[in-house]
Amino acid sequence: MTLLRTHTKLIGFFVVMAVLLAVAVQAYLESLPPSSVSKPVLVHIQPGMSSSQIANVLYLKGVIKSPLLFQFAVIFEGASKKLRAGTYLLNKDMSLSSIVATLVKGVASYEVVTIPEGFTAQQIAMRLAKLSVASASSYMYYVQHFNWSMKTVYGIPKNQSLEGFLYPDTYYVPKGYGAKNFLELQLKTFNQKAKSKVLLGAKLHSVTPYDIVILASVVQREAKFAQDFPKVCSVFYNRLKLGMPLQADATVLYALHRTSGSITSKDLQVNSPYNTYLHTGLPPGPISNPGLLAISACVHPANTDYLYYVSSPSGKIYYSRTLAGHLRQIQQIYGR
Repeated sequence: MTLLRTHTKLIGFFVVMAVLLAVAVQAYLESLPPSSVSKPVLVHIQPGMSSSQIANVLYLKGVIKSPLLFQFAVIFEGASKKLRAGTYLLNKDMSLSSIVATLVKGVASYEVVTIPEGFTAQQIAMRLAKLSVASASSYMYYVQHFNWSMKTVYGIPKNQSLEGFLYPDTYYVPKGYGAKNFLELQLKTFNQKAKSKVLLGAKLHSVTPYDIVILASVVQREAKFAQDFPKVCSVFYNRLKLGMPLQADATVLYALHRTSGSITSKDLQVNSPYNTYLHTGLPPGPISNPGLLAISACVHPANTDYLYYVSSPSGKIYYSRTLAGHLRQIQQIYGR
């Protein structure tokens, strides 16, 4: 009888321990950030909100997994009466303690920085300066000299800048965030959103990852509409295979330190390795910072035998297989 009681107690003990372990594991999992990827979220905390109400707001915004664990974190940090009202910029990869610390500290002034696809490093620098996020000269310094650990992974030559990897996106950062911080944020975002595609493209086309980014940067600047990206890229691949020059106007503009405007016959003679009218192959580096659609188009281009294209004033692109057909289309569109 005694043995039976002991056996029953042991079973009961292990059942309780198993339940406690399951609860602990569940609590740990729910305490983890909702995402491993940094995704900014604006959260508005109204004056007079209790910690439980704040927890529900954060939960609905997807910033935390468990309102209850957030309240435990608030109590543990001794912050029950210290949470401040205001509009906060939080991230889905923040820990509970980081969120509590942010709400205790209060609201910092922030800027919404939108970097369009196809912007050059210089254009980004000017925008950051205009928004008082960083000085243009400091940003350009880091673009040229920052020692990024991923350079070897992407095959970026030592003498080349980080143009092409300054990921275009909408960023939420404090005023005075700084050039280095913003650059690192862009590089981190590039790795999160584009790395796998770039590496896949390099493998599929037997080129370097850097070549994929260079090609995507040209496609981004050459085509106005995303629907044309795969076809334009196919033209470039076809030309590269035949040893034909790319003859992309956007590369000439980059060589001239311009981002828009028409190209003259004199411009086509500019002495620059970026002039793809004079030099075959890819330019030595990216000419812009491409978005994911342009990169994807260079990973999976359209299957065509086009060798030429011409853009109309509206941005519509017409493709040709022969020079004669190309010249006819130019005549029809521009009358020359």
